[in-house]
Amino acid sequence: MSKIAQSFPKLALAALVLLSLSIPYLVAHYAVAPPLYWNTSLLLDAALWTVGVIALSALFKSVMPNRARQLLISVLLIYLAIGIGIASTLTTVYYIASSYLLGRLALHKVSTEDFSVALFDRALLVGLAIYICLFSALIHFPVNYQLSYLAILVVPFLLISRTQRGTILNSLSSNAHAALTSLQTANYAIVVVLTLVIGYIARFSFFPSVGFDDNVLHLRLWTELTQFHFYSFDIEHQIWSVAPFAIDLLHTIISLAASSDARGALNIAMLVILLRAIWIVSSSFLDRSIDKALVLLLFCSTPILSNLLTTLQTELFLALLATLGVKVLLEEKTTYSNSRSLAVLAAAALCAATKLPGMVLGFTFVAAYVPILLREKISFQQDPRAFRPALYILLLVILTATALQSYFYSWYVSGNPLFPLYNEIFKSPYFAIRNFSDPLYQKGFSFESFWSIFYNTSAYYESGDFVAGFQYLYLLPFGLLALIFNKSLKIPSKVSMILPTLGFGLAMFAASQYWRYLFPVVPLASVIVGALLYKTANSSRIFNLAMQCVFGFFIVTNLFFLPGVTWFFSSPAQLAYTSQGKLALTETIAPSKSLTAFISKGANNPSVLYDPNATLGATLLGKPIYVNWYAPKQREEYDEIKTQEDVLNLLERKKIDYVVWDSTLSVTKANRNAMLGVLTTHGQPVSQAGPLIAYKMSKDEVAYKPFFNIHTQQAAIGSSTQTKQSLIADPTPRVIATIDIGSARSAKYNVTFQCTDASGSFIAQINWNVLPVYYKLIPCVKGQVNFTETLPIPQGATSGNVYITARDRENVEVVDLNIGLN
Repeated sequence: MSKIAQSFPKLALAALVLLSLSIPYLVAHYAVAPPLYWNTSLLLDAALWTVGVIALSALFKSVMPNRARQLLISVLLIYLAIGIGIASTLTTVYYIASSYLLGRLALHKVSTEDFSVALFDRALLVGLAIYICLFSALIHFPVNYQLSYLAILVVPFLLISRTQRGTILNSLSSNAHAALTSLQTANYAIVVVLTLVIGYIARFSFFPSVGFDDNVLHLRLWTELTQFHFYSFDIEHQIWSVAPFAIDLLHTIISLAASSDARGALNIAMLVILLRAIWIVSSSFLDRSIDKALVLLLFCSTPILSNLLTTLQTELFLALLATLGVKVLLEEKTTYSNSRSLAVLAAAALCAATKLPGMVLGFTFVAAYVPILLREKISFQQDPRAFRPALYILLLVILTATALQSYFYSWYVSGNPLFPLYNEIFKSPYFAIRNFSDPLYQKGFSFESFWSIFYNTSAYYESGDFVAGFQYLYLLPFGLLALIFNKSLKIPSKVSMILPTLGFGLAMFAASQYWRYLFPVVPLASVIVGALLYKTANSSRIFNLAMQCVFGFFIVTNLFFLPGVTWFFSSPAQLAYTSQGKLALTETIAPSKSLTAFISKGANNPSVLYDPNATLGATLLGKPIYVNWYAPKQREEYDEIKTQEDVLNLLERKKIDYVVWDSTLSVTKANRNAMLGVLTTHGQPVSQAGPLIAYKMSKDEVAYKPFFNIHTQQAAIGSSTQTKQSLIADPTPRVIATIDIGSARSAKYNVTFQCTDASGSFIAQINWNVLPVYYKLIPCVKGQVNFTETLPIPQGATSGNVYITARDRENVEVVDLNIGLN
């Protein structure tokens, strides 16, 4: 065994070099088209970022060489704070400080460590868990206001005496000084590269909250507490509203206190704490700064991280909890385990409160803690304060409530503690009697599926291919062996890292082959991979350099494929640095959210029906009504619509004030055709974002004054034919009229045309003198087609050119075309 351990590093290096060389060939083999995800704007943005960081680095090094490292990191943090919002940043720091102090006070009451020991991670975990328990109770009642939240968060500061405050500050300062000393001894080039890459990745947090799940679910809690000051848990309109999402509550606490969406600040804070934890955990077997830096860069370059920074998905928070949990397990052993046990249980409780699979994750590091607990013991025997055991039990009760309160409430509301999951067992009437699953990501638990995650990633995640991070396919198996063979680590330390990684990873992958679900253990997997960099007594300089080059190759490969991780990364993150940039990107990426903001601003508590393809209504200051799978009752009603009368009855029953409509989808289905008919007669188009139109609904029909008709205004269109003759549209766009609309704000477009067969389309088009244009493809059928649609006129528009065009056919006979104004 010892001979295998001695020869393993060289064999692993040789194998990894060969495997690295195979990646370009296999990418070419599997790629349907060249995976070139970088466009000109992205390359220019990356180049400017690189030049800027290098220029600042050189400036600081020449002007203040002794403080260059601190200055560079400080400038990066200030730059990020401005991009994500100063108010959100300060409130996030305030919340973290309050959570730490609350946890530190709790630990002081039950542990032997005094305030001279910082216990930052342990106290933070316990404080977060206590706050989640508290605020989970508060959201049921109309007491959730900005001032009340700020007041609650200040309490831990008031409970600390001046002497205790000074002791805590000294302990934290001591830890910070040690970190700065380590930073000061690191090679300046390493600090520059870390700033360059980590800063570039962190910039993706600038993007506005445009994720689908965020805008149909995660942001709803914050919106309702802002408007109504309590949460409705409206299970009929969103089946996930009773599911455990502690990250939503965490975001809500900070956002409500800051009066702004703090998603970016929260994600950056979690990233900073996570990177610190990775550095410290990898320090348990790596000594050189360059090796620990490579571990950080390998993790940060993993494309999915940049995508998670743009959302409120649970996996980033779970990854932080898992890594902090393992860090606590690896900390120096003490005589008693009071504080460590509470920190591990707090991490596990927060995992369970975040998502059902979090229970599995929490269980793995609780199981890894058992061998440590057997040696340390939980004891109060030498403590003269007899109330400590009672307080310890009280904290255990609070942590239990943190973990399970969502499940008990779900059971109370729906009859299923895991709703909507496993409903075949619990049979809640609010969802189909079946076990919920997403067949899109049920590929089978096999090595073939695992392999395909990396070469056919789009089948396992909403992304392009090759973006999963090849290091977890090639480096991880060798890293596991290297960690097992490592003689500098004791067995409990190895178990603490391996058990959560493999335990959760295998369980999650067996349940669903979806790449994002595996992310909670990606940081730990990166640390395990770092075991390949461990320098033994027999390691030569050439061997170490070669292994570092292998790591560098995988980092560069990750960055090469990074923009392919989500479709909107085709836009540089710098565009989202300002508020105006965020608004512009929101309208482009998530037009439904832009319309939601428009309606919220101009209406008082409206009920809005969202088209199934335009459902981003979580931030609506009113009642969003969906007809998708996550609102099964509403979907069933919508699917049963056959006539316009059915639509009017639905609108009346639901008291619908607005409808957000996707004008690009087919209206061949009866319900969509009927809905379009009602929108053209009872809907006033008030705003448009991309292809989506917001209609203000009325019980009475909306009147449009006839304004233009091709038969009565032949002179205006320059035709010398008889007024009853039709027009011929061909593939060349032709202006048939220029209309002056005055102060009208909406128009009704009606066209009747005839096709000789069912091929091609007629293009309905009006080019206003202010963008956007009206452009609609109307498919041909053999015979006559009549199409009517109402549309908003862009703000500031005073005229428009009316076009007729045929597409993918020789011509279309336009029998009638008229436009009304309102």
